[in-house]
Amino acid sequence: MASAPTSGDPSQAAQLSDLFLQFSMALDQYRSATDLSAADAQRLGTIARQLDELSDQLNAAAIGQILQNLQPNIDNIVATTKSAQEAIKKANEIQKVMNIAGAALCLASAVLTGNPQTVLSALGGVASAVAGSASTPGAGNAGGGATRSGS
Repeated sequence: MASAPTSGDPSQAAQLSDLFLQFSMALDQYRSATDLSAADAQRLGTIARQLDELSDQLNAAAIGQILQNLQPNIDNIVATTKSAQEAIKKANEIQKVMNIAGAALCLASAVLTGNPQTVLSALGGVASAVAGSASTPGAGNAGGGATRSGS
């Protein structure tokens, strides 16, 4: 079997992966909807599985290219993500959790772009959300405005 490509635009490998996966699914649909001999159905099934495997290899290549592009930032991405996970455990308000979760989603999306500048910006967003989660609730906090005393 051919080895996956190791250079180029990660989005191209991802696009090809998606196309081969769709083609494989189309073959499976054809097999299901058509009266085929057992041998023909088996051959189409084998080809569909091989296309699935190639799709997976192209996905792996795209991920490898992205990680290669982001290599200088990987440690920072890992540390920031772990910090965000810890902050979620300690957060005392849903809005703080939502802010961290949204920032983490932006980071994950930025990582998929493979663009180091976009990733650095998203890392800053996560760091800000984590820092904001450590602050104490203010008087304007909807969850903290209620009191238990009868006054």
